[in-house]
Amino acid sequence: MSDIPEGYELVQRTQGPTFAGLAGPFYAKRQGRELSLGLRLVGAGDRAQATQHFETVLELDPLHELASRELAAIRRAFTESRKGVLNKLLGRKT
Repeated sequence: MSDIPEGYELVQRTQGPTFAGLAGPFYAKRQGRELSLGLRLVGAGDRAQATQHFETVLELDPLHELASRELAAIRRAFTESRKGVLNKLLGRKT
């Protein structure tokens, strides 16, 4: 049986004469890391990779509000860009 709480992962850090070294093991929820990576990727403009991270967060916690809002915004932007391309192809004004 593991001492790691369910849904958490051990975060590796250096041991030494610091508070972090004296405090013992540190655990972080995976969904937090995935959310952080997704937000960084959105900021960098890589929406496709960000979508994967937000979907992982929602698999772990289906009611995660920030992940669902970000994912909806990415999907909405993608849909709008497709509508713009379609309108150009059909010669419609936007």
